[in-house]
Amino acid sequence: MKPQQPLPVLSLAPDAFDHWREPFVLIDENWHLLFANDAAVHLSGLPRAALLERPFQEVFGIALGSPLDEVTRRVMRTREPETFEASTPESGIWVQGTVFTFGRGLGVLYQDVSVKKRAEARQATLYRVTSELSGAVTPQQVVDVILEQALPAADADSASVGVLDEAGEHLQLLGAYNYERTVEAFLRAVPLSIDIPATFVTRSGEPVFADADVLSRRFRDYHQVRSKGTTSMAVLPLTVSGRTFGFLALIYRSPERVFDDSERQFLTALAGQCAQAIDRAHQYRRAQEELQARQASEGAFAAERARLEAVLEHLPVGVLLGEVPSARITQGNARVEEIFGHPVYYSQNVEEYAAWRGFHLDGRPVQPHEWPLARVAMHGETTRGEEMIYVRPDGTSRVIDVTSAPVRDADGNAIAAVVVVDDVTERKRTEEAVRELNSSLETLVQERTAELAERTRALQAFVEFAEAAGTEWDVQRLAKHTMGVFRAFFSECSAAYYEQTGVFWHARAWTEDLEPDVIASITSGIPVDAPAFEAAARTRAPVFVDGWDPDREQVAATEAYGTVALYPLLVQGATHAILAVGLKDAQRWREQDKAVVRAAGRSLNLALERAEVASRLEAQRTALANRTQALEAFAELTRDLSVEAEPYSLISRAQEIVLSLLPDGYAPYYERDGDVWRLMSQVGDRRNPDMQRIVEAGLPYASQSLRVPYETGRAHYQDAYDYTEDQFQIDWAQVGAVATLPVMVGGHVHGIFAIGLFGQRGWTDADRALLETVVRSLGLALEAASSTAALRERTRELERSNAELERFAYVSSHDLQEPLRTVASYAELLAHRYSGQLDERAEKYLGFITSGALRMRTLIHDLLRYSRLSTAPADGQRREVDADAAVADALSNLAATIADTGARLDVGPLPRVPVERGRLTQVFQNLIGNTLKFRRDGVTPSVRVRAEREEAAWHFTVQDNGIGIEAAYLDRIFEIFQRLHTRELYEGTGIGLAVCKKIVEQAGGRMWVESTPGEGSTFHFTLPHMEKRARAR
Repeated sequence: MKPQQPLPVLSLAPDAFDHWREPFVLIDENWHLLFANDAAVHLSGLPRAALLERPFQEVFGIALGSPLDEVTRRVMRTREPETFEASTPESGIWVQGTVFTFGRGLGVLYQDVSVKKRAEARQATLYRVTSELSGAVTPQQVVDVILEQALPAADADSASVGVLDEAGEHLQLLGAYNYERTVEAFLRAVPLSIDIPATFVTRSGEPVFADADVLSRRFRDYHQVRSKGTTSMAVLPLTVSGRTFGFLALIYRSPERVFDDSERQFLTALAGQCAQAIDRAHQYRRAQEELQARQASEGAFAAERARLEAVLEHLPVGVLLGEVPSARITQGNARVEEIFGHPVYYSQNVEEYAAWRGFHLDGRPVQPHEWPLARVAMHGETTRGEEMIYVRPDGTSRVIDVTSAPVRDADGNAIAAVVVVDDVTERKRTEEAVRELNSSLETLVQERTAELAERTRALQAFVEFAEAAGTEWDVQRLAKHTMGVFRAFFSECSAAYYEQTGVFWHARAWTEDLEPDVIASITSGIPVDAPAFEAAARTRAPVFVDGWDPDREQVAATEAYGTVALYPLLVQGATHAILAVGLKDAQRWREQDKAVVRAAGRSLNLALERAEVASRLEAQRTALANRTQALEAFAELTRDLSVEAEPYSLISRAQEIVLSLLPDGYAPYYERDGDVWRLMSQVGDRRNPDMQRIVEAGLPYASQSLRVPYETGRAHYQDAYDYTEDQFQIDWAQVGAVATLPVMVGGHVHGIFAIGLFGQRGWTDADRALLETVVRSLGLALEAASSTAALRERTRELERSNAELERFAYVSSHDLQEPLRTVASYAELLAHRYSGQLDERAEKYLGFITSGALRMRTLIHDLLRYSRLSTAPADGQRREVDADAAVADALSNLAATIADTGARLDVGPLPRVPVERGRLTQVFQNLIGNTLKFRRDGVTPSVRVRAEREEAAWHFTVQDNGIGIEAAYLDRIFEIFQRLHTRELYEGTGIGLAVCKKIVEQAGGRMWVESTPGEGSTFHFTLPHMEKRARAR
């Protein structure tokens, strides 16, 4: 029977892919797995032996119609490679990868991007929560957003939010989700003296991340709030401006939670958003209360107006109201009619005032334009106590006292004219009362109107600032909004926002009312030891300075200000900036004015902290992306350098990798040739044929872009390339940034690796890290390439020596076999020609000659094979081999014998070992073949193959149930040509076990046997671990 054909193999040894951290598999055209590296085996969760020849979709749980299923089927059909992205919701793993063709099948390379996806999901959650919270205006709405949005994002089973009561002695539960009723009821009002995580966090401001057992040991009263099934818990403080006023608690029930740094940062940021939103909701509630108060005041004003009209009707004096400037009479009370003795004449203009008959005290008639109401309406003239004589229609006269005045709005504009008339002949005393009442009403209206207008502007400014604080990230623009609040509250006010640079505080933003000399003073810098600034920075508390002295405070050109306040803005407990506000119309700070400064400063500080957190998160995301980009480039270059040793091919590949990660440009590589730089490799087009010809002809050594890195051994970066420094006569304006880096080989500069980018662009930190990492790896690879060349030469010498030895062995065996063939041939010829003519003894002797010649030929073949083992395989041949594959080869070669004997085989999972595959196959074939040969009569042969990892090596055992070996012969059987049985009983040359032992010892292991006669034998051998072999090399 012909032996089975071996399984197809890769052009590269399969073990070449096992060092990859990413899962990698090969699939044939029938979707069966041909190969899976160690990472893929780990991803599948199955033993390697159980993967091969099984359907790819079944092994990795790929559903029909899923994205990965569609991509693989499309690539199998179109033979065009594609990328994919997929996830497994059960495990929470996200992968990206590439599907490409391999032979008639496919290759699939995965990359685990779960960490990146989780980071993106958490970032998206923070943005979503921030957006939702910006619309929450009550604490309950804030809690609802946190419980609805944050609970799924944090993957928690339960959550609760609580805050301190107004007295600061109890925690009050704002909201809870999925809590037991008893626990929720307990948390509705908890004294701070109770020892549970929530009270600890509120008291200390420190978060708690722990499992349930740790919490039980750490907190005395934790059993009162522990929910059933709780395994882990995260409790975070709600802190604003350094003041902790509550907690956010997240409960996990299964499995036990491990809070890594990324998750702790996410939960801390989430708690910070919650705290700011709750605080903002409280501020909104206070603003609403003030707005309601203003509306109530307006209602009161309307009621007061109605009361005023009622008062007018019942006043003991006459009152007339007119428009301005027309003087049209609009209203007059009953007392006017009593005094004048006729109904009010509602004159439409001054000419109609002629109907009123009056005389001055000197007897002159009062002309229409001389009436006080006309004068005040047309000219704004105010009269007080002007006496006249009025003639009634019945002819009687009355002495009247007339007082007139305009009614003005908050801006000082006249909106009406009022005249008060008193009959002094009868109600002299009433005159003064009417005047005072009139004055009081006018003042009340003006003050109340002005107060309401000012209050409205201030509240509107504060609302606008609160809205901006929820959406604005730029600190200086937020400071501008805060200054707007000050300008709305204080009539004569200036403000500025300062940041420290060195030993000075420099103004970065200020109100528009500042004079040029003040701006020059505060932007040039205030010394950090200026008393008020030093106190604010040191105490980290607001400083209010009464009686401002510019000389004492070291702030020039600020003599116009009577009092100044400085509010320190803190980030992570340190003074980051200072907000200053000065009043020109006050010498001392009132408590209500201090409260305005504190409220606005506290709100700006909250916004500043939020902006700092957002900036930090964005910087972390950018740094992570840049680091990932550089590491991927490094891994790509390292992988390619490991299989390519030709120096300029390595350089070209490095250039291609760098250009693939940077904007449009080109990458030349130069080496020094005396006083000239020679272009040795270039990837990309310079877009200038004349410049290309100049470079190919050679550049002078003095070219600064190349000379500087060559002489200093350090990278040279130019954000704006100056072509004259390299002695070019052509203006190469299209080239923007240029970088030149020395390639170090053996401690010396081997050449200059350059990059030119088109357009205007500077070199970022990520760009520099990428270039320096790739160039450093290129230098190491060039050193390795040089060593590899020497190693190849030695390998060729060994190969020549082995070839000569094999030729010698072949010639020797040929010389031995020639006379043997002669003997065998003539013996066969003699038997054929004289068959039947020889006696029985002659026939027997002739048979001895023939069988002896055949045994001699077999012996020569085995001896030749044994001698070849004296030449150990080169390191390049001693690759990692899968012992499972070697056993499979041996069983394939023994297939006929196994079938004839009905033997039972039990082969466990076997490791990869540093032995040439053919030799390891020979070891297993000889050991298993002996088992089948030396079997007991009537007993089905049974073979058990196992391997166990020990400290120094892999320990293999081949156990059988054969005839066994006497103890006296356990060492002898490994010697060449040693036999324990006659050839008539068991055929063979006695060389097989010697071959096995020699192969194992050459691989760095040892072989021995344990046996019980009549029961069976166990052959043992060891082979070193792969990592041990790698260290030895």
